[in-house]
Amino acid sequence: MYPFPQSMTPTVRTHVDAQTVFVNEMSKSLFRSFQQHIARLASDAQVELARVTEQHVQHTTRTARAVVDDLARTSAEEAERGIRSQQEALRTMTDPFARVNGAMHARGDGAAEPLQQAGQHAAQQAAQQVAQVAQASQQARQQGATH
Repeated sequence: MYPFPQSMTPTVRTHVDAQTVFVNEMSKSLFRSFQQHIARLASDAQVELARVTEQHVQHTTRTARAVVDDLARTSAEEAERGIRSQQEALRTMTDPFARVNGAMHARGDGAAEPLQQAGQHAAQQAAQQVAQVAQASQQARQQGATH
């Protein structure tokens, strides 16, 4: 059982056994202290993390909502500007001979009127797109306010 010779006196054997018990008890005691210290550190860290989270979560949530609102607003504005630009391009493309000094000039074959109707149709479609973008923007703002 022991890694030393068996021809020891009983007092030496008793002394070695006492030291073995002493070292084992010291080891157990240190291990228990270490476990308690680690548990205390983990508990303190958890309390500190909860405090910091509580302190900053409201502000962080407000800034996140502001970002969402700003993105929804700017994307809706950009979409409206793009649609207006497309509408203007369609008007100038579909009605190229209209409005010289406020008067309508038509080609000899009467093609101006059908082109004008096409331009009106394109403008109506663009207005519908603007309405859809505005509705999507409003929904995004509402979703940002609920989260």
